[in-house]
Amino acid sequence: MKKKYLLILLCIFLLGCGSDNNETKNNEENKPVATEIKENEEEIIEEEIKTYVGYPKGEVVKSGVLLEENGLKFELIKAVYDEDSLDVVIDLENLTGKTIKVYTNKVNVNGFNSESYVYNDIPDGGKARLYHEIFFYELENIGIKNVSEILVSYKIEDSKTFEIIDIAELIINTELPYEDPTRLASNTFSIVEGDGIYITGLGLEESLDELLFGMYIENRTEQRIVFQLEEFMVNGYAVNAYLYGDLPEDTGSFLNISMDKYQMERIDIKSVGDIENIKFIIYGQESEAYEEVFRTGRIKIDF
Repeated sequence: MKKKYLLILLCIFLLGCGSDNNETKNNEENKPVATEIKENEEEIIEEEIKTYVGYPKGEVVKSGVLLEENGLKFELIKAVYDEDSLDVVIDLENLTGKTIKVYTNKVNVNGFNSESYVYNDIPDGGKARLYHEIFFYELENIGIKNVSEILVSYKIEDSKTFEIIDIAELIINTELPYEDPTRLASNTFSIVEGDGIYITGLGLEESLDELLFGMYIENRTEQRIVFQLEEFMVNGYAVNAYLYGDLPEDTGSFLNISMDKYQMERIDIKSVGDIENIKFIIYGQESEAYEEVFRTGRIKIDF
């Protein structure tokens, strides 16, 4: 009797162990696949980093005071070629007796406009560090590597009354030799000359999703002008295209008329080789008042 009782207990014990093993096995089988991958695999992310070759390295000009006037002191801290930009750092000390606002009016490198802007509020007796990065892709667009001259212009206002206290223009000459821009060296043609506006055609280019017509626009007037486009046609078809350039006075910039490839394919244009001609009008407005100050006639360019 005792043996029979012990045998029953042993069977119950063995059945219990089997049930635990099955439950453990089922839990392993039902474990989410994503969890297994997360625990057993590491995700590898590759980041493509562009390497710029042939650019100067390190400091290209000595630090020092650039300008002192109207209670404002501008001091160059450094101008250094970094991995992918020319970094220009300027300290502005406010000794005007009032809180001021400082805006970038323009930044030119070798006479070309750079999209590098700053804005700061500075209390009386305080300083602001004004940091400009002139990226190498901008210099590539111009076709230079050596920046021999940097012109930075700031507009300074009274923070309360918005009265203009000063428009300070700083010229920084580096130790690098002057370099002619390669983009203006060949295959260019004049489109507009006169009234202080000069437009040079650079030809057609192709990017991943756009067809581009490149131009170099110089604003040699005494006012800041925003340039835009209207009545654009390709091979006689009216299409949507884009051009925008905000150019300070006495500066120049490379600008593109951008055409969407998908839209071009609708009129059987699959590459720049299919473009026979383009027609367009360029107009300019004064930057703050939006008053039109410049307009071309209809321009036609045959390819």
